[in-house]
Amino acid sequence: MKKLVIGITGRAGSGKSQFCSFLKEKGWKIIEADRIGWELLRKDEIKTEILKAFGNRVFENNEVSRPELGSLVFTSVDKLKTLNRIVHPTLLKELKKRIEQIQDGPIAVDAALIPEWGIGDWFFRVVLLRSNRWRENLRKRGIPDEIINGLEKIQKNIDNYNGENVIVIENNGSVEELKKRAEEFIEGINEVWISHLH
Repeated sequence: MKKLVIGITGRAGSGKSQFCSFLKEKGWKIIEADRIGWELLRKDEIKTEILKAFGNRVFENNEVSRPELGSLVFTSVDKLKTLNRIVHPTLLKELKKRIEQIQDGPIAVDAALIPEWGIGDWFFRVVLLRSNRWRENLRKRGIPDEIINGLEKIQKNIDNYNGENVIVIENNGSVEELKKRAEEFIEGINEVWISHLH
């Protein structure tokens, strides 16, 4: 039996986590690429590479400090590329493994970098969330403007992601409206998936 696997992408602050929380309420299994990435930063071999690349300043009590690393890589494209070279190959392997480990769907993979990684074909459909309030949403989460400006440069192409399996959802209204969009998406995708299986 094939399982339904959907990708959820969009720039930081577009509403990916909120959208996934609505899918979870409906029994979907959620895999968060960000969470896997932060888990990998606890692995000794990755920590060694991070230390070589960025030095002691990104460590606290022998662990990678997320705020320190974030303020470094989200304000410099070169430093972010260095971090990605260290983490992403292992992250993608782990992501694939976790999708395979879940016996039955539906599964949603929350990952801003689906376009950059070129893994759109892993998914039956990819939902691209777009919001003209993404900056405001990040500020509400206490993210400094310096990082928001860095993210704008780094993630500017995500909003233009397209492909045959991409579904764009504009998230410019209330949380209730997004929930309605999520419910409509679930209803629609279930119908398409069932007909795909026959």
